Amino acid sequence: MAIDTVKLISPPVTEHVVEAAERLHGSKRKLTLDARSGELEQEFTKSYLLGSYDARISLVVKRDKPIRDAEQGKNVSVPCEPYLVVECSVHKVMLGHNVYGGSSDFVACCRYLVNYISECLGEELPLADDWEVGQVDTAEIFQLSSPEACKAWFQGLQLGETYRNRTINRYGKSSIHVPGSFVCLKAYYKGDEFQKHDAKRLSEVMAFDYIKELQRIADKTIRVEASIRRDKLVYDFGSKPLVKDITEDYLNSVYDKEIASFFRIGEAKAKTVNSIQNVKARLAEFFTPRRARNLFTTWMELKLCGESEVKSGMSSSTFHEHIRYLKEAGCCWHGTDESNSLVPEDFAPVRQDARRMTVVAPEIMEKLTVSTSMTEEYCDSPLETVYNGCEVLDQKTKSCADFGKYRILRNNTGVRKRLNQQRMTGLFELRKMTGALWNRPSSRVHQKNSTFFVFPLKKSPLLIYVYCKQIS
Repeated sequence: MAIDTVKLISPPVTEHVVEAAERLHGSKRKLTLDARSGELEQEFTKSYLLGSYDARISLVVKRDKPIRDAEQGKNVSVPCEPYLVVECSVHKVMLGHNVYGGSSDFVACCRYLVNYISECLGEELPLADDWEVGQVDTAEIFQLSSPEACKAWFQGLQLGETYRNRTINRYGKSSIHVPGSFVCLKAYYKGDEFQKHDAKRLSEVMAFDYIKELQRIADKTIRVEASIRRDKLVYDFGSKPLVKDITEDYLNSVYDKEIASFFRIGEAKAKTVNSIQNVKARLAEFFTPRRARNLFTTWMELKLCGESEVKSGMSSSTFHEHIRYLKEAGCCWHGTDESNSLVPEDFAPVRQDARRMTVVAPEIMEKLTVSTSMTEEYCDSPLETVYNGCEVLDQKTKSCADFGKYRILRNNTGVRKRLNQQRMTGLFELRKMTGALWNRPSSRVHQKNSTFFVFPLKKSPLLIYVYCKQIS
């Protein structure tokens, strides 16, 4: 599972944060590549996203909240302290794309996102764990043998026109969308979607060979998403959940239940089958001859005509009973065209499928590790870490950590930074994921042949400039 689009609502923020958001929007920042750090600088918008394909970060300042008015029987807006509404694909914020490599750690992803926005604003934001969750999209990625196999799977789906009184929307021959106030379902061929929306956008900041490789992966990929909306979250948790309340097990359970219901996938006692001979043999194995014949007839009609037409030709109770028996026997009627040998017979968009991609991109793993371990200090070999505490230079804002051969200034909340022996002399930036810029150095402290520039804080630290000298 990979976390994709999230919608978060912050606790009340200060006017400084509001002003910083206005400045950020006023700068009309575009997607660029930071030549110094090699990181993508994401584009922001003060309006809502155009769709799930929109790679921007929606950052909206709100000064009112909807409150249920019992007398009027509807929600009314009432003034309140300013707060932020953030919506974006956290996968794309971290990696630039969502072809592969997403993380399933929802809390860590949200912490990274809030820290990243805090860094862009230059202002400290409330802890990510305390933000409300308005939406979270979970996605599973499946890789087949070829683009033709991906498209053939979509063409073989027999889903009918509606699902739970909701219209099944089809876009082209390889995209399905089912709206809903609780859970919205999406399944689409990633190759076409990446070429249409992301390839051109990334071509301005990424190498051609890298984009070509992403397109190659996307061309063999089917992406299935379950978008969990606020009404569903409130229903399941009893109130508006916070980031810290959402667990991976909860997200997996929603995906499993919704996808299994939509694609009519049951917990089969044997391997899934969908060819005529295998289905006939399976039904004969599981049921009496009479019931097996009736179920096979229904299966053939589902394969040829689809669910809507089959359902209209029999009673509702008989239809659902036959569906239940077919699911229990592992008989699938999707993608069953005998002329199509491209799609594996047992393929289904479930987490147990062997073609599911689970790898997490190293770049995302490192960013999430940094954002969730802000109080750790460590060194990479060959430097030996001998830090056993922190000598405080100023109780409020400054402290000094000892890293053996080198010493480095840090703020009292801690900074996690990889220290490399070849880069430890000179002027460095140590990035902390939240806070504002430090002012210019105001004083110099000498200790044990090492020189430290001491920085007073504006509000809280974002960049710490340190001049380190090797201890002689």
